[in-house]
Amino acid sequence: MPSFRVGEFDHRLVSEVFTDENGNPRDLSTALITFELVDEYGNTSTPEGVGTSAGVAYYDLQASDLAIPGWYTGMFTALNTGNFSVSSDPIIFDVFVPGRAAGEIASIAAVKSLLRIPQDVTDHDGALGILVESAEQDLLDITGLDRFSVATYSEKHDVEWAGQREFRVDRRWIQSVAALTNNGTALVEGTGFYFNRDTGYIHLIPAGHYFVLGAQTIDVTYEAGLIVAGATPADLRKCLIAMVAREWNTMPRAGIASEQIGRRKIEMARGADATRDEVERILAKYRRVFE
Repeated sequence: MPSFRVGEFDHRLVSEVFTDENGNPRDLSTALITFELVDEYGNTSTPEGVGTSAGVAYYDLQASDLAIPGWYTGMFTALNTGNFSVSSDPIIFDVFVPGRAAGEIASIAAVKSLLRIPQDVTDHDGALGILVESAEQDLLDITGLDRFSVATYSEKHDVEWAGQREFRVDRRWIQSVAALTNNGTALVEGTGFYFNRDTGYIHLIPAGHYFVLGAQTIDVTYEAGLIVAGATPADLRKCLIAMVAREWNTMPRAGIASEQIGRRKIEMARGADATRDEVERILAKYRRVFE
């Protein structure tokens, strides 16, 4: 079955060639052509706007057609009463979670290069894509970010003790602070506060200024992210690719302690895992800190 992945996109043209038993293009000019979409939950939709041309049925797939993340099956059907009724092979679509571009950290192509899978071999792209998505979500959970590229966040924070002059936002890697108020009083960066990008702390200045004690007296809007101007931290990319490669290589032998092939016996590695240790070392740098 043909398959391809749909990420954050505006539209994509999908098509199907209808031929008769002799391999000649069918005349679709008087046929009823439909394109049916079924999501992984069984919900069905039949969008309008299917076109035809010289035996080809086509539809300009819109982002709005694939509103729910997950797997979709698309199928063209051509009906000419009394003459023919034929359906296309199913087309598989995988829709990434909105607001998070799968492949932000590393592409399927990069993973295939590490695994030494030729780029023109696409049989495993669907499975690799799922592993990339899963690994990216794991990294997002660890960092506390909604996405790796810079995004805007708004939060309210409590001030729990008198004399408090700093607080930590929920996400690290602050790129800018758009607004900060102390019990309703707006503060200006440089004269009223400064922030630490890597730790996520915002500090009041000058000396002698404190946050007002109470629940949610701090209101802050800021931008945070790890991918700035399209540049991804190299160690984070390495970490994700290693996570996917390790999962890919171990899944076929999950739960197997040893394997006998003829006279050759293979013992599965136990204990030390260099790849896992390297991943953990990198993640320690990015792990979200709770106080």
